[in-house]
Amino acid sequence: MRLGHHLRQRGYTWFFRYRWPVRLAGRGGSGELIRSLRTTDRRIALWRARILAVKIETLLMQQPLPSRSQVESSVRAWIDDRVWAHEIRRAETNGFDFLEPDEIETLNEVDKDAARELEGLLRFADLRFAGQQKGEIASVLRGERDGARFEPIIQAASKSMEKSVDRSTVEGKVWARTILRGFATFLDEIRETVAAIPKYVAPNDEPVYPSFKFLMHWDAFEAHKVANLAWKTDTAANARGSHNVFNRLFPDATIRLICVTALASDLKTTLLSMPKDYSRGGWAVMSIPEMIAKAKRLATASPKHPKKLIPTMAIGTVNKHFANLGEYWDYLVEKKLVAAEITNPFEGFHTAKKKGRGARNERNNWPLALENKFFSAPWACGCKSIYRRAIPGNEIHRDGMFWVTLWGRLTGVRENEIADALVGAIKFEETDGARIPYLEIIDGKDSGSERNVPIPDFLLEAGFLEYRVLGRNPDEPLFPELIEQGPGSRRSAAFSGKFTTLRMNSGCYLPKVDYHSFRGNVETTLKNTAGINENWIDELIGHESPIRRSEGSRYTKAILLPILQRCVNTIRINADLSHLRYAGPRDEPAPGRDREIARYVALAEREMRKKASRKKTPPPAKK
Repeated sequence: MRLGHHLRQRGYTWFFRYRWPVRLAGRGGSGELIRSLRTTDRRIALWRARILAVKIETLLMQQPLPSRSQVESSVRAWIDDRVWAHEIRRAETNGFDFLEPDEIETLNEVDKDAARELEGLLRFADLRFAGQQKGEIASVLRGERDGARFEPIIQAASKSMEKSVDRSTVEGKVWARTILRGFATFLDEIRETVAAIPKYVAPNDEPVYPSFKFLMHWDAFEAHKVANLAWKTDTAANARGSHNVFNRLFPDATIRLICVTALASDLKTTLLSMPKDYSRGGWAVMSIPEMIAKAKRLATASPKHPKKLIPTMAIGTVNKHFANLGEYWDYLVEKKLVAAEITNPFEGFHTAKKKGRGARNERNNWPLALENKFFSAPWACGCKSIYRRAIPGNEIHRDGMFWVTLWGRLTGVRENEIADALVGAIKFEETDGARIPYLEIIDGKDSGSERNVPIPDFLLEAGFLEYRVLGRNPDEPLFPELIEQGPGSRRSAAFSGKFTTLRMNSGCYLPKVDYHSFRGNVETTLKNTAGINENWIDELIGHESPIRRSEGSRYTKAILLPILQRCVNTIRINADLSHLRYAGPRDEPAPGRDREIARYVALAEREMRKKASRKKTPPPAKK
C-alpha cells in the first residue's frame, strides 16, 4: 500500500489506515488497522502516518524465532510433568502401568496372580512394539509420513504449555517437531520401571523480586510520559498526587513487599477511608490512623450533636491513583527494572462507574429555578461595578467570566475548550450562501473532543464576534484576562475558581451542580427535542462513539455544520436576557473593545500580584 493510501478522512478528521499482510489478516478482525490521527490538517496527518507506518513495518519484520533452549526447556518441563503424573499413578496402583485399580481388584478376586500376569503380558507387548512406535515418530519427523495420528498429542501438549502451535509459521513447526520428539522421550522414560532421579532438580519457579523502593524511579517515569506526549504538564502534576499519597501511606515499601503482601488491597481500603481533603489544613499534619478515626467519627455524628460531615475520597479519585500506579509499574517493566512475568499488583482494583439509577446523584443538571436565579443575578443583568458584581447596578461587563459561562450553557463545551482557545479557533464556513462561524476544537480531552461547534445565534446577537474576534490577532487568546495558572499553565484554571466565587456570591452554589453540569442541561434539552439525531448530539457535545465516527464519514463539513447550528439554536436559558443584545455596529470591532479588554487584563494581573503577596506573607504566630 502506498503511503498516501494510509490516510482516510472521516468527516473532517484524518485517520490512519493500515492493511494487514495476508498472513496476519486471517487471524481475526477486519484485516485493517484504523486509528484517529487527531488532526484536520492533511500535512500533519501525512507526517504522523509516516511515523506509524514505519513503526508497524519495523515491528512486523522483527519476528525472531524462539531459541532452542526456550523451546526445549518448555517441552522438558512438560515431559517431567507427565512422567511424574505416571509415577503417581504407579504409586496408586502399586506398580501397575496398564491396569486400572478396579480391574486389578476384580482380577485379584479370581486369582491373586492373574493381575500381575496380565500386566506383565501387556508390558511385554508394549516393549515389543516400542521400536516400531519410535520408528513411526522418526518417519513423521523426516517428512516421510503424515503425522495426523500424533496431532491430538501435539495439541494437548501445547495447550498444557499454554502455547498455540500454528503450523503455517516456522515457529509453529519448530514447536510441533520438538513436542513430537518430547513424546518419544516420554515413552522411553515411562517404560523404565526403575527411573533414575536426575542429578539436577529444578528449583521452585518463584520470581526474583527487586528490593529497591517502589517510588525510586517516579521522576524518570513522569519525564518519560511528558516527553512522549502521553501526559501534559498538568496531568503529570496531578499524577504526582498518587506518588505523594502512596509515599505518605507506605514510605518504605519495596517491590518485594508489594508483591508478597496484600499492600495493594490495603491501599484501596485506606484511600476509601481517608477524607477528601487529606492533604490540606489540619488533616495534613495528622497521622493516617488519627485521620481515618476522626473522619469516621465525623461521619457518624449523633443527631443530637450534628456536625458537618467530611466527605471521603471519591471512587473516581481512587481509580485514578491505581491507574497511575499501574502505569508506573508498566514503566518499570518496560525499562527492565522489574521482570515481565511478575503480575502487576495494581491491576484488578478498578471500581466501575455507576450507571443508570445509581449514577443519578454523581452530578446534577442545573434546576430551572437555580438557573433562572443565576442568570438573573447582577453579573448578567447589571452590577454596581467590576469590583462589586454581586450588587445590582447598571454595568454589564463582558469579560471572560461572562462569555465562557454563556458558552457552556448554550453549547455544552468544556471550560478548557473555550477558556483556553485562541482567537484563531473561531473560524467561518460558507454554506449555501450563509456564513457560519464556529469554534474549532482540536486539542481536547480525548479523541472524541475534536469537533466544530457552531456559535449560537444568542452569542452572535450579544456581540461575541465584535467584542472578542473581529480585528484581533489570531494568535491572541480569546480571553487574556483569564491568566494562565496551575501546572499546565491553563486559562481554564483561572476560570474555575472565579466561577465558583461567582456562584457563591450570586447565592447559587449547590454541590454537584457546576460548570460541567451545563453539558447535562444541553444534552437533556436536545434529547427531548423532536427531530434531533442522537449522533448529532454526540458530535456537538464531544462524546466519542463508533456510531458517531461512522455517521461522520457520511457527512461533509458543509452539511454537518448547519445541522449542529440548528442544534445549538435550540438551547434556551431559563431567564430573560434580551437586554444583552448588542446594539453597536456589526461586522467590526465594538467601540472601545481593546481598551476594555486591557482593563480586564490589568485587573486580573493586579489580583494575581495580591494573591502572590499573600502567599509570601507568613501566618501570624499563635498566642
